[in-house]
Amino acid sequence: MITKPIDISIFMPVFNGRRYLEESIKSVLNQTFKNFELVCVDDSSTDDSFKIIKEIADKDARIRLYQKPNGGTVPKSWNFVLPKLNGRNITYMSQDDLMSEDNLEKMLQRQIETDADCVLPDMVFYSEGKPNNLGRFGVNGNRVLILSNKEAVLLSLKWRIHGFALWKSKLFENEKFPEDSFDSDEYMVRKLFLKSNKIAFCKSTFYYRQDNEQAITKSFGFKNYFSILRDYKINRLLLENNFDAVIVASKVLEMYIFYIKLYRFHLHRKGIYSEIAYKEIHSMLGTLFIKLNKEKLISFAKQKLNAQQLKINSMRVLFYNYTIFKIILFNIYFVDMIKNKVKKIKNVILNPYNQ
Repeated sequence: MITKPIDISIFMPVFNGRRYLEESIKSVLNQTFKNFELVCVDDSSTDDSFKIIKEIADKDARIRLYQKPNGGTVPKSWNFVLPKLNGRNITYMSQDDLMSEDNLEKMLQRQIETDADCVLPDMVFYSEGKPNNLGRFGVNGNRVLILSNKEAVLLSLKWRIHGFALWKSKLFENEKFPEDSFDSDEYMVRKLFLKSNKIAFCKSTFYYRQDNEQAITKSFGFKNYFSILRDYKINRLLLENNFDAVIVASKVLEMYIFYIKLYRFHLHRKGIYSEIAYKEIHSMLGTLFIKLNKEKLISFAKQKLNAQQLKINSMRVLFYNYTIFKIILFNIYFVDMIKNKVKKIKNVILNPYNQ
């Protein structure tokens, strides 16, 4: 018996997603295009997510379900599932996202028309019961435009285009998602754009849910410190592929500013995390500092961004030596602490009955 090749693999990572799972899966099963597989990877959920998916999968052979030991991040689930995807094309959706009924059909149709390695549908920032008028629709509403790989990467730096694409599966060959940050998929989207022959658009809709307060993107915690590693990789990608030097320098400067903010923040929140977690954050920041200092990216930024010379010069002093950096940041931290204590004392004096 000859089995028809699968046109599209949809990857859905799952962790404690029972609230929206049935609705999300239903939006896939209701697609006008039928030759797909939905591959769900349950990251050892503690709710009944696995049971919900299994009950649906038992009734529809297009759904395949795996369960893996808890890894805590989507990149780890990506690396687990990639060898298991059979489709000639791959797309992704979270456990709470939705698709218009024609989404798969329109993306594949556009891919065939243009021979593009990547096709982007419209993307709507979705909240239940609210008007769906914000999103990304082609490039400023232009869905006819065909982008080169570098054009797509540049537009994605400020997310003027999104990354919920239909990708030809060949783009994932020999690729592994970095597992050192929970959002390294943002780096991989840029890398996949760069590997694409061209990027096209179509008029169907991917609904990116915004009203799930349990989503991993909705809170700041231990995981968020490691986003600086994502930014570092994106900057290296731009440098190594000869993007415009001024644009790269601007991104480098953003990364240094982000690094300083994270370092100050981790000092203020020391008591919130366990000693092991705090040491892991501190070690990561220290290791990255050495790497940044060795590569002298801030000197590169200074050469290209004369208008921001004063800001860059001050950062060059900070990033000259890690010991100096720590001393300066610790002093700033203690000044912040004194300011907060003075503010509290002032509030007690001015509002004694509110205490």
